[in-house]
Amino acid sequence: MSDMFATIETLDSNFSFAAVPQVITPVVTAPKKVDRDSSEQPQLLNPSIAERETTKKAATKREAEARSRAMLQRAMHQCDDLVVVFDYCDCHGRSTRRVVSPIRFIGQDLFLGLCLSREAPRQFYRERCKNMRLALASSFVMPVPMN
Repeated sequence: MSDMFATIETLDSNFSFAAVPQVITPVVTAPKKVDRDSSEQPQLLNPSIAERETTKKAATKREAEARSRAMLQRAMHQCDDLVVVFDYCDCHGRSTRRVVSPIRFIGQDLFLGLCLSREAPRQFYRERCKNMRLALASSFVMPVPMN
């Protein structure tokens, strides 16, 4: 047993605390530099700017929807005088120019109208109607060619 303590004392006398660092220094790394063209960089650095842009886009979209709905309502009330002309993109992605005499709204985004190009009633989604404008009905004769 005494030999064991003698061995420990010998080890303790040979051990130097100077070899063991007393202060642990944290490793500090510089922030990662992000290249302007890198895909890792966030698109907008300030979240309030992103919120404002989103709000502006939503407001613009609501305004456009309100204008198209107002145009359709006006054409519905003046059905003998006005028609609506627009570019319509169907579910397959084909775009055609339509001349329509709107009849009534079926839903929030869906309306029924007499398509002068097809010479038949059709249902149209307002979100698929682009470049919508009012025109005088007297300037069109059925069937209107679809371009």
